Amino acid sequence: MADLLKGVLLQKKDGSRSRAEEVLKDKVVALYFSGHYCLACRDFTPVLKSFYNELLSSEKFEVVFVSSDLTEEDQKKYMEECHGDWYCVPHGSTKCK
Repeated sequence: MADLLKGVLLQKKDGSRSRAEEVLKDKVVALYFSGHYCLACRDFTPVLKSFYNELLSSEKFEVVFVSSDLTEEDQKKYMEECHGDWYCVPHGSTKCK
C-alpha cells in the first residue's frame, strides 16, 4: 500500500503531514472512501473509529481516508467531527483521481 501512495504527504486532522511510504511501511492499510454528505458513511465511521482505537496498540494497522467531499472544508469538518486519529489523502490530490 505504501507504494500505491508513494510521494503523497498524508495529513492528520491536526494538520500534521507525513510521507505515506514512511508511515504505512509494513502495515495493513484500510483505505476508507467516504464523504460527509453520505449518511451511511457517517453511520459507519464511529464503528471504524472504535475498531481503529482497539488496534492502535498493535502498530501494524492504519486507516487512510480518501474523501469524496466536494470541498476541503467539508473534508476537514467531517474529520474533526467524526474520524479517528488516522491519515487522509489531501483534498484534491491527483494521486486519487
